[in-house]
Amino acid sequence: MLSVRAEREELTHQRNSETVGAISGSIIRVVDAKNSRQLVYLQSVEATVSPWEGQAGYSFLASNSDARGVGLYYRAGKLGYLFVVGDSEPCRKENAETLQQFIDIAKEKHGLNLEGGTWND
Repeated sequence: MLSVRAEREELTHQRNSETVGAISGSIIRVVDAKNSRQLVYLQSVEATVSPWEGQAGYSFLASNSDARGVGLYYRAGKLGYLFVVGDSEPCRKENAETLQQFIDIAKEKHGLNLEGGTWND
């Protein structure tokens, strides 16, 4: 029996669908929202603290209004990636010292209203 992570990796690597992808060990999840009846991206966050890496983890943010897309910010790397629906570039890398700066850059440059999990610094 495969673990959940192994199942995700197997699903992603099969390439049976161009609409399934994995980022940071997670599948980008899109659901039909009950209230708005629109498809929305789900968010997730993971935070870790270790003696070797210090504060690490990631925040997977979504923009479900105006410009649509997702952002993935890496706390230890102080950088993130933006995936904007309809963009000519499949992925855009943005350096940012903080998660809030990353959110601000996404709004200013691409019109994304990123929302999702954060952590206390």
